[in-house]
Amino acid sequence: MTWGQGLLDTHKLGTLVASGLSPAGELVVDMRAHSGAVVGAPDLVELAAVDGEVPVGLPSIFEQVESFQPSHPPALVIVNGGINDVDIRRLLNPFMDIGHLRALTRRYCGDRMRLLLNLLRARIEDVPIVVVGYYPVLSTESHPFRMPFLLAVNGVGLPLFVPHELVFAKIVTQCEVFWEESDRALQRAVDTSNADAGDSRATLVTPGFTRRNATFAPEPWLWGLNGDFTPQDEVIVTRRASCVAAIPEFDVFAREQCFRASAGHPNIAGAQAYATAILAVVQP
Repeated sequence: MTWGQGLLDTHKLGTLVASGLSPAGELVVDMRAHSGAVVGAPDLVELAAVDGEVPVGLPSIFEQVESFQPSHPPALVIVNGGINDVDIRRLLNPFMDIGHLRALTRRYCGDRMRLLLNLLRARIEDVPIVVVGYYPVLSTESHPFRMPFLLAVNGVGLPLFVPHELVFAKIVTQCEVFWEESDRALQRAVDTSNADAGDSRATLVTPGFTRRNATFAPEPWLWGLNGDFTPQDEVIVTRRASCVAAIPEFDVFAREQCFRASAGHPNIAGAQAYATAILAVVQP
């Protein structure tokens, strides 16, 4: 999400924040994020780089921080993570246990994020850190007949022996549980990291999404899928080429998933909502 899946650089939240803080262009974006990154663990693994549009777990966010050696102190660090460790397929799996989902969210958005923030502080001193929260991937406002599209992209099938309205209600509940639980966990990570350091450098910023802004909702701030199952974003052609280059031909499902990887990520309006929320709390 911080990478800006499906967005041209000019529409990504990092670009918008840099422009808002520095209209004359003194600030530039040093993008370390990529699609699919997990928070991971504090160890470093050397991997060949792929296009950030291709969803892969590594380099993890810990690894992104460990390898960060700026020539100049940054003006601001924007960080987010946790949903890829929890795994979107768990949110969309109607058989997921809600208690287990809450526990995973607290672990990765809370405990692991606190470790990450402490590492960030050690690597980059005296720089404000903005942690951005999540949003409802699907909500009670999402069109039920479009939901199977997002499930199919993530390899989740509909059970034949359970009424689909019950399945959709369960999946929506899980998406909203993650949305609410992740905000609480991220806030706890920010508060405890600030307490550990004795300062207030880290701030949680929530983007102001409502249920009406979920995927397939009336006012979506997230990319969806068209009726013919094609993606809706701005970099469809270039991402497709990157997916073909990075994913072996025999892994048909992974390629098809990569082609449509923007679904469920902030669109132009969603990225603007994030940037507006960040600029409201960060001083130039």
